[in-house]
Amino acid sequence: MTIESFLRGILYYIILLPSSIMCYLPMKNKLKFSVKETTLIVLLGNFIIITLSSIVTCLFNITNLNIVLLPAIIVCYIIFHFTTTTSLSKKIFVVTSICCLCSFASFFAYMCDCVLNPTLSPEYNTIEYDLFQLGFTFLFGLMLLYFMSNQYSWMIDNIDIPKVWNTAIIFPILLTALTIYSVPKYYKTMHVGRVFPIAIAMFIVAFILYIAILWLFYTISKNITETNKIEEKNHILEIHNSQYKNLQHYMEETSKLRHDFKHSIHMMNILANEGNIDEIKKHLSLYEEKLNIQSPKKYCFQSSINALLNYYNNIANNENIKTNWNINIPEDILISDFDLCNLLGNICDNAIRGSNSEENEKYFNLKVDFLNNRLYIVSSNNFDGYIEKENDKYISTKKVKSGVGIFSMESVAEKYNGIAEIINNDNKFMVNVMLNNIKNK
Repeated sequence: MTIESFLRGILYYIILLPSSIMCYLPMKNKLKFSVKETTLIVLLGNFIIITLSSIVTCLFNITNLNIVLLPAIIVCYIIFHFTTTTSLSKKIFVVTSICCLCSFASFFAYMCDCVLNPTLSPEYNTIEYDLFQLGFTFLFGLMLLYFMSNQYSWMIDNIDIPKVWNTAIIFPILLTALTIYSVPKYYKTMHVGRVFPIAIAMFIVAFILYIAILWLFYTISKNITETNKIEEKNHILEIHNSQYKNLQHYMEETSKLRHDFKHSIHMMNILANEGNIDEIKKHLSLYEEKLNIQSPKKYCFQSSINALLNYYNNIANNENIKTNWNINIPEDILISDFDLCNLLGNICDNAIRGSNSEENEKYFNLKVDFLNNRLYIVSSNNFDGYIEKENDKYISTKKVKSGVGIFSMESVAEKYNGIAEIINNDNKFMVNVMLNNIKNK
């Protein structure tokens, strides 16, 4: 092993460092450790991996450096996996999309090397190729820096449906495979006829397609998410409207009763003077029935949450579901009303739907408590015991099996550095949520 061969290996494998950094850009809000600690882990990890890869290459006199590069990428992914907190499908998509970007850099580096060293083949890793590869990687990284730090990061933060990411992974894998397959065995092949300009043109188009599909993925996801938010807001407005009508009806009824009260007192006074106790009892019984008007309950200080809980409590009562609710939400809580409505709305909707599947006595217990600057939500209901899962994740039993409600609950919990635990035991379905009382956008 010579110093020259060792440094050549370092020059080739150093591509791992900018690639690793690019993987972390979309994950800026999903880091397990602080930015400073993560940076230190990435730099130290890459230093060790690059150094060891170069030493192995020199010791075993390996000419095809990709043989060592593949396990080095796997080790880098392991570091990436244990320093980020998002789902596996998102992590794999990020890594494969960055590998795809680097494969474009590698292909264009081969094309430049092909011009400078037309008699060689890609097996001979020239210094020119290593420098071009590093240069194109930095160039493409800078081109997509804003997108990866903003739009790409937004997708990681907001799209929580594994099926979407599992499907999207296919795209970068296919493009990477196509790029690797398209690298010529000998450079002289590229100088036959118009092969070289056609190959360059094809891969420029492929690179533009890569960027366009990523942007399209973001645009479609953004539109769908915004549409869902609008629908959720409209649903909350409908709930408010329903509660307003109920309250208005309650006020009208009580107003009538107050108006009739003096007449009732006068009538009962006459009956009492006549000693007609049976008629007094009959009249009181009728009056008691009229008074049995259900007024909206005040569960908490937040009007939107209060309206939502009243809305679902009315549905539960109409469906003969026995409710046992204990709600304690402080007035000055930092968690947004919209997120709490989203979370509690999904919990109530799932619980009522689940209870309705049970033929025996139906129940829905809900406890919301605030303790040690954290909000705890515990929900339990009975159901028919039928559960559908995919990749250990609960999915909806509705006709449209999107499972968006459950993923939405998990997303809110993640937003407030909390947890959302969903458990089923025979005919009992439970949801346990913990949210930290922090202000979030």
